[in-house]
Amino acid sequence: MKTFATSILSVLLMAVSISFTAANSKNVEIPKYSTTVKLDISASDEIQNQVYSYVGRELRALGDVEIVKDNSQWIIQIVAIQQRSKDGRVAGLGISSVILKPCLADRFLVVITLPKIKEILDKREYEILRLMLSSSYGVNSHKLQSGSAGDLESICKDVVADFDAEWLKKEREHHQELMNLLRQSLSEKGPINNKPKDD
Repeated sequence: MKTFATSILSVLLMAVSISFTAANSKNVEIPKYSTTVKLDISASDEIQNQVYSYVGRELRALGDVEIVKDNSQWIIQIVAIQQRSKDGRVAGLGISSVILKPCLADRFLVVITLPKIKEILDKREYEILRLMLSSSYGVNSHKLQSGSAGDLESICKDVVADFDAEWLKKEREHHQELMNLLRQSLSEKGPINNKPKDD
């Protein structure tokens, strides 16, 4: 049921976003998939910039991901710890990666569920609920990886590769299905004559 409702919502949003173009052109440009990611990196000063650089580079290489500071659709939270020997040498790495999705980035929740809840709550209660949800996140996955001191880059690549394969791949496929439905719907309607009528 969630997939169906989300699909309808996405189609409606896309239809609205391109309505002006559809009214003025036969060939409507269907929006490509894109998403936004916020990086939350916790590590020692020695490797924090490296982790950010490696992960950021891999995300940008996907071609449809923009790294932002706020209001993202995804959050990748990484904690990187260097394991040191008794003499202070870096003996290994431990990296924890968590994929988070802000609750208010869930279209089903925002457009389907919240309006129904709003009907049974008074205004103050509803605003409190929205405030709570604005700082709430769903945990999509959590992984722990370890390696030698020289494995930092490859582990960062694995974090992005897993995120891409497990979550973005599904979103791209879903987006493509919706765009195919939208393209078919617009094709069946045919070109729209938007010329003003003569007086």
